[in-house]
Amino acid sequence: MLALAAIFTVFTVALWYDDSDSTVLSEDDELDAESEADSEVVLEAEIEDLAMFLGDDTGEDIVGTSEADFIDGRGGNDLLEAGGGDDSVLGGSGNDLISAGAGTDTLQGEDGDDILSALDGPEGLGTADELYGGDGNDQLFGDDGDQMTGGQGIDVFDVAVGLGDSEPVVIKDFIFFPGEEGEDIERINFVNSEGLLVPRNELLGSALSIQDDPEGNGAQLIYEGQVVALVEDHTAEELNHQSNWIGNFTPHETSYLEDNDFLAGEESPEGSDDDFFGGPGDDVIYGNNGQDYLRGDEGDDYISAIDGPSSVGTPDVLIGGEGNDTLTGDDGDFFFGAEGLDLFEVAIPDAESDLPVILLDIGQNNTAEDTELLQIVDGDGSPLGPEDIAENLTISVDEESGDSILAYRDQQFAIIRGVDVSLWGDQTSWIANFSTDLGEGEPAPAPPSPPPVQSGNIVTMDLESHASTGNVVTQSLFGANTVFNINTESGTPLANYTSSVDTLGVEHLRFPAGQGDDLARKEDGAEWLNVVKLENNANGELDLRPEVRNMLDWVNEQNAAGNQTKVTLVIPTKHLSAEEYVGFGPDIEDFVDRVVTEYPDAIEAFEIGNEYWRMGETSYSAKANIAAVSIENGLESAGISEADQPSIIVQMGSPFSGSEYHSSVDDRGFIARNADSNQAIIDGLGSEARSAIDGVVEHYYYDSRGETFSDRSAEKDFIPQDFNVWEDNFDKELDLHLTEWNVRINNLSQNGMVSASVLNEQVENMLEMGVDVAHIWAVQHNTATDLVGPPREQPMLDDAGRVTNSIRGATFDLMSSSLVGTELIETTFSNDDGGVEINAFQSETKTVVYVASRSLDSTLLDLDLSSLIPEIESASGVKIGIDQGSRSSDGVHYETGVGRVEADHVMIDGERYYFNEHDVRASLTDYTYESADLSVELLPFEVVEITFVHSSPILGPPVGGTPLSEETTQPIRGDGGDNTLRGTSRDDRIAGKAGNDKVFGRPGDDEIWGDEGADTLEGWGGDDTQRGGSGNDRLDGNQGDDVLNGNQGNDTLRGGSGDDDLMGGRGNDVLRGGEGADFLRGGAGYDTFLYDRGEISPGETISDFRIGQDIIQLNIPGVSSINDLNFSRNQSAGAVDIRIQGQGTIRLIGAFSVQEISQAGNFRFV
Repeated sequence: MLALAAIFTVFTVALWYDDSDSTVLSEDDELDAESEADSEVVLEAEIEDLAMFLGDDTGEDIVGTSEADFIDGRGGNDLLEAGGGDDSVLGGSGNDLISAGAGTDTLQGEDGDDILSALDGPEGLGTADELYGGDGNDQLFGDDGDQMTGGQGIDVFDVAVGLGDSEPVVIKDFIFFPGEEGEDIERINFVNSEGLLVPRNELLGSALSIQDDPEGNGAQLIYEGQVVALVEDHTAEELNHQSNWIGNFTPHETSYLEDNDFLAGEESPEGSDDDFFGGPGDDVIYGNNGQDYLRGDEGDDYISAIDGPSSVGTPDVLIGGEGNDTLTGDDGDFFFGAEGLDLFEVAIPDAESDLPVILLDIGQNNTAEDTELLQIVDGDGSPLGPEDIAENLTISVDEESGDSILAYRDQQFAIIRGVDVSLWGDQTSWIANFSTDLGEGEPAPAPPSPPPVQSGNIVTMDLESHASTGNVVTQSLFGANTVFNINTESGTPLANYTSSVDTLGVEHLRFPAGQGDDLARKEDGAEWLNVVKLENNANGELDLRPEVRNMLDWVNEQNAAGNQTKVTLVIPTKHLSAEEYVGFGPDIEDFVDRVVTEYPDAIEAFEIGNEYWRMGETSYSAKANIAAVSIENGLESAGISEADQPSIIVQMGSPFSGSEYHSSVDDRGFIARNADSNQAIIDGLGSEARSAIDGVVEHYYYDSRGETFSDRSAEKDFIPQDFNVWEDNFDKELDLHLTEWNVRINNLSQNGMVSASVLNEQVENMLEMGVDVAHIWAVQHNTATDLVGPPREQPMLDDAGRVTNSIRGATFDLMSSSLVGTELIETTFSNDDGGVEINAFQSETKTVVYVASRSLDSTLLDLDLSSLIPEIESASGVKIGIDQGSRSSDGVHYETGVGRVEADHVMIDGERYYFNEHDVRASLTDYTYESADLSVELLPFEVVEITFVHSSPILGPPVGGTPLSEETTQPIRGDGGDNTLRGTSRDDRIAGKAGNDKVFGRPGDDEIWGDEGADTLEGWGGDDTQRGGSGNDRLDGNQGDDVLNGNQGNDTLRGGSGDDDLMGGRGNDVLRGGEGADFLRGGAGYDTFLYDRGEISPGETISDFRIGQDIIQLNIPGVSSINDLNFSRNQSAGAVDIRIQGQGTIRLIGAFSVQEISQAGNFRFV
């Protein structure tokens, strides 16, 4: 058994007891019950076969005997040491230090913050002890089968490793999940046989692994191949999810370093890469050789990173922390003194290859009386004399960076960042070598403090243009997956999951999510769920299985509480062969009939299969053909009208592993294989299935790796290309569902803080792709990309009720709360090099802008958005950053297949900034702004959401246009019915709102919105802007250069006279520019571009003609066939020109050939 003296090497006993009033009891002082008048003592003395040691309310030192003892410290801060027998030791109240002996002992700390140690050491193995912390924040040391129970409070468990043939300790009540307030979690330290911490680096990679206990008792912690601990009531997935429970990664938070510590790295030539944290106290830290990270923390610390003469020089990082510290370094080291008046000692180079050190903040803490000092030393640490310095020191200033460069005998040895030290005046005031007796006598006047170091980029960006896109954010973009055996108990969503989706505003769910289909033939009802399967109920009748009914009952309860929750149900396809699936069709039909009859308002869609590709396109298509028809039959059998039916959605193609078009079996390029993969599924669908299918499905996992966004197809997972194939093959508009989306789990480069702007970008991409419904993966899970932590973690909210469990959760929460009802605005900015990403959204009442760093440098951004928001009532912002506290960030996270690895980092103000650490919490900081011309400070990859509340409602910018003029009248609005609205002679803003409206703009430059319903919009005179909204609308610009946008629905657009800009939007639209040079864009759907005689002017352009889908209709006398048209390729314009004799030329922009355009199927002649 390790003596208490060994524990004292880690802890200072004075912290735990006051020996001024202590009593030392030994075997000779064994209490005699007959001489003790106290009845309580008499009672305790009657315990048979135990030597009794009873303390009082003062602090005692009690040492047991070699027999079985009973020791009770009672009150006070006691030091209690068991002897050689099987002892029972109680600390009582107070902060006690208790050590087990050689037998099988029971240690109980009881009240107070206690330390309990049962470390036997390598020579004393073989007995298992029991440790109970009791109330208070306790620390328990165990080895070789010891049982440790922390009790109430936040406890620390220390597990001894490297003991050879020993049994694992058992940790009974480890608290891994913080509450909703984000309280601190408990920690486990891995220590050697002497009770000293295993260094941080020795736990990275595969050295520490975790696996589930084969007997189902918890999670096994394995160090270097040996099971050293069993953590009950936890799983390997849960513990791998986070790393901040491992105290070795944050030793300054583990009570190990609470006094004046001495820490030293290896002195061998190769050295060791050390991470040393001094913690509180006046510490002495030597990094010695290797690449070290040395931080003093609180106290007046001495930190040295001097490398030995035989070592290979590697830059170290020295951080003083709070207190007046001395930092000594050489050869490229980074110095950051932080708070306090610090002394910076820099060794002159001993080789030409030595790099200058970097001083980041010298002088930042200067006062009128005191100053921070630089001392120049030789390789032995001796200060150079003042004459030597005066003769050999030269200082210059880099004009570009503003850095001061110090050289000794013409070799640079130090760079002072961002400071011109010539402004500090006399060198004797800040170079300590000029003082022969440092610290005594009258100090030289302190130089003024330099301005704070401005590291990173200073950027100015002004909004140059903005345009409407017609893409409005709906709540359906912020759906989520309900994973069967992760988020539910037999189909009933868990309480934490329910709280999470409520907090995030999620109303569109997918169940059983990825566990709704199975290929590995796992256990149905445990590892996956066949929702179609019917089971006998209590009456012996076939019924919906309980898991499905539980889920849908929960949905009804949510809706009864005022929500509008709907579920997409996954129909399995992998569990049967294509031949067997034929017999599954009637089961699907029966299931659909039952479920929509009993839960008519709960189902949003039926999704056929999940990630089909491992079965191949042919097999999946055959099954989808059966399932689609069966679902449709079930809906008809239930008597659900077509308008009220849930959608039937089928998977698009992906040539992944198992696909018939995977690269292992098809050596063509990805684009060709991807298109054929989709076409193969479509070709296997019969006419009934095609008629039944309402939409298509894909998963959208961001897998690009670059710092800046490139808008390449890979960033959208080639989803538009997939969707185009399907739209080309269907004669109706299809919905687009993304039933899983997020950063790809193994894409660690885009996780952590980086993920915030990725999620922003994905939402923008989804809007541009026309996505109707999206379900993020996942709200709660044991993965690197969940939003609200593992299933047993509660949502952690800040004072404003916002999610902070993860960067991803905070970002999703802000977007779902702020964006619904706004429209994506297309913008361009000056100085846009990709280092700052800006996404803008606007409604009548507010504008929301996301400003994100996509740079490894800090950014100070001056941003002018005033042309987008002319007048504001208020402006506020919230910045998403990393919670860099130790309960959140320790610089380590889990990588599947590798183990715990150090996250990527850059140095920001002398500190490591772990920008992709995925298991950190979010820190949300609020701001207010005075105007739309503002400044934003961002650390790498931070995101700020800025919300401008408009002084008065605006209808948004026109397509391709500019903001409304100041002469615009107050808006004219409909009341939701079928209104007839008329403008004035001024520049009007008119909104029809819901209903089938007729709106007449009259003279003036008007902006007209139809909104919901089948509307008729007339611009009359002036340069008008019209937007149809949803519904089958008719828009007529009449005179003037008009901008018309049909938005959603099958719209008819007529520009009239003038140079007009027409956009059909989604739906099968008819576009007729009329007289003037018109610019036509059909948008999604099967569009018709119509030209009458006299309506083709120079500059007539169609920008997005789609061969085989769109039609050019010519109502021109004498033009009746292709032979009446002349086609030519215009290489400089990237277009094909169609010349019509006597009329003019229509230009079709696109990378098609004359042969492709000159097909008769592209034209209609009337």
